[in-house]
Amino acid sequence: MPAYLDIMARPPRVGSFALALHRSARIRCDWGNLPVVSVPDLVELKKTRRAADYDVISNLVRISLTSQRKPNRQSLIWALKNVFRVEDAFWIFERWPEAKHLVSRIHRPWLNMISSAGNVDVELYSRVQSLLSNDIARNQIEDIRYWSSIVQELRDLRKNRMLIPEGAPVSKIIASSQGQW
Repeated sequence: MPAYLDIMARPPRVGSFALALHRSARIRCDWGNLPVVSVPDLVELKKTRRAADYDVISNLVRISLTSQRKPNRQSLIWALKNVFRVEDAFWIFERWPEAKHLVSRIHRPWLNMISSAGNVDVELYSRVQSLLSNDIARNQIEDIRYWSSIVQELRDLRKNRMLIPEGAPVSKIIASSQGQW
């Protein structure tokens, strides 16, 4: 059965590969004990131009918080910095009321608005969604800037036939590389 791996020498937004490896988790599988990216690093990697990634990030925030018996201050601040759904922010404030007091440490105006709101009406929700959309747009623009030169370099390499063909079996890649890498 084929297995697909996403391997990055310099993962964006998480520092060096060595640091990301140091923070990685380990999973046991048929191939042995493999390092996989940590949840906080995966959240950073998911801050892309793809809109669907922001739902994934919010899901990861929920999973991270619920996996902790009692999230500490640092975990709550991390969650508030990385939540991208209004309902998830409300969930955090309801479950951990002390999180409302941490909002002032984070520059996300939409969180300030809902942390002090009793009820949400259409007007407030619309304003909050607009500010949240701006947060997402800033991440998307940063992602475009990061990848633009890399994508162009890959296009040039592909055009000059200097890349391994997509879908090439690993065994053939290893056999053909004999001493070239």
